Amino acid sequence: MTRFKVLAILIIVVWATGWPAAVSLAAEFAVDPKGAASGDGNPGTVAKPLKTLAKALELAKAGDTILLGTGDYPAVAIGKTYMKPLTLRAAKGARPVMTGGVAITNGGGVRLSGLVFTWPAGGRPAKAMTPFIEIADSKDVEIAECEFFDDPKLSEWVGWTCSVNGSEKVTVRDSKAHHFYFGFSAYRSRDVTFRNLDIGPWTHEDGIRATECEGPVLIEGCHITNTGMAGRKGGHVDGIQVVHWTDNLTIRNCHIHGMGQGIGAFNSGKRRRKNWHIEGNLVYDVYAPHVCTVCDCDGVTVVNNTFPQNRPLLVRCTGGVVKNNIIGSGSGVTGEGVVADYNLYIDARAKVGEHDLVGVDPKFVNVPLLTLKSDSRRLKEMTRSKFFFREGLKGRIAVGDIVEVMNTDGSARDARPRKVTTVEDDWLVVDTPIANDPDWAGVVVFKWAAGQKSLVPDYHLKAGSPAIDSADGSVKRGRDRDGHEPTDAPGIANTGAGEVKYLDRGALEFVPAR
Repeated sequence: MTRFKVLAILIIVVWATGWPAAVSLAAEFAVDPKGAASGDGNPGTVAKPLKTLAKALELAKAGDTILLGTGDYPAVAIGKTYMKPLTLRAAKGARPVMTGGVAITNGGGVRLSGLVFTWPAGGRPAKAMTPFIEIADSKDVEIAECEFFDDPKLSEWVGWTCSVNGSEKVTVRDSKAHHFYFGFSAYRSRDVTFRNLDIGPWTHEDGIRATECEGPVLIEGCHITNTGMAGRKGGHVDGIQVVHWTDNLTIRNCHIHGMGQGIGAFNSGKRRRKNWHIEGNLVYDVYAPHVCTVCDCDGVTVVNNTFPQNRPLLVRCTGGVVKNNIIGSGSGVTGEGVVADYNLYIDARAKVGEHDLVGVDPKFVNVPLLTLKSDSRRLKEMTRSKFFFREGLKGRIAVGDIVEVMNTDGSARDARPRKVTTVEDDWLVVDTPIANDPDWAGVVVFKWAAGQKSLVPDYHLKAGSPAIDSADGSVKRGRDRDGHEPTDAPGIANTGAGEVKYLDRGALEFVPAR
């Protein structure tokens, strides 16, 4: 018998018998906690679903999918490692609510998708830092398209959105977290990604935190804002903060606004940080000076960010690049071997780099003429319509000017015009009081042009901006937050450097209308 006939016979045997038995198709198990036909004695089909998720986890094997129907699910604990990922996801059109959270401990190969995390009525935990999701000592976990929240009607919220501890290869993406106590965190973990998260408002500390991670850690495409009623905040409410050290960190294309601090990495403790890349972020409306502050880092790149009201600060850093940023105030670049150039400074300061633009209007699409932060030392003297400032006001703002007022208690920036009725050297009065007493850092006042129809800021560049086609392309900038690559604007001279001489300065690339 020829070897070809033997092969043909083997193929027929495998097809007919299903041999080898180790090769099996992935299964799907349907769970419907509210269904009349549901039962844990069922096979878990759509027609005959299981009653509990616990039974589905008992039956499921590596590579299987558990489809969760609408209903409440108690606490889930997963302590197994699946060589092929086990997926728990919402059935089509369903809203599964995880009222007891999910803990993945000493496990891995798990995917969660389309789930809602909140607390049951009358069953909120007493401990504010109770995790909605806890991933500990695990590997290969993905959380996608989920929502996390406490009761929005309250002013004090409970819940640690997602804790990643001692784990590796964890991705949390395309999810929304709001009305919670503390945000997403990674502690002593590697290969962690937080991507396309919509975060805020919250009560305490950070939207995203990284602590003592070897990395890589990627924070990308996140919208982080704490405007809106945020209860009694505690600590420094930051968009993104690194506590102690974290290495190999990238923060890219995030939109951060309306909180105490934007990106903060202060005293690193006993170990210095290394290899940071901060690119394409838009950060504004922060109450403290720290729009982007990095301390004690060896090798830090800060490129193509827009910080329209503040300046980035590099403190005790070595070996880095600060280029192509739009900066509201003077340079805070310090450190050995840090190269700064091709930045656009809105205020008039001395150049740091040869190709800096200083005292230049970047020509944003829609922004206030002036931003003023009140004097927090005089908070007790302020009322809901009278605000004190450290800097002189006369000649900068006048009776009849239209302003917008944002309270640093977390109240939303409401785009509501108010008229200035009185101006003295260090205080002013507006005609319409704000909703609450000035809190924490007082208020931020935005002066808008007369007749301005929209008070919603837009930090895209207008045609004719000096930031267009004038940056240093050698930084190898990727796509911006809108998904745009560097675009050569017609009719504008390419005055930049590098292979791509038409890269724009700032976070958002100008793309001409077609």
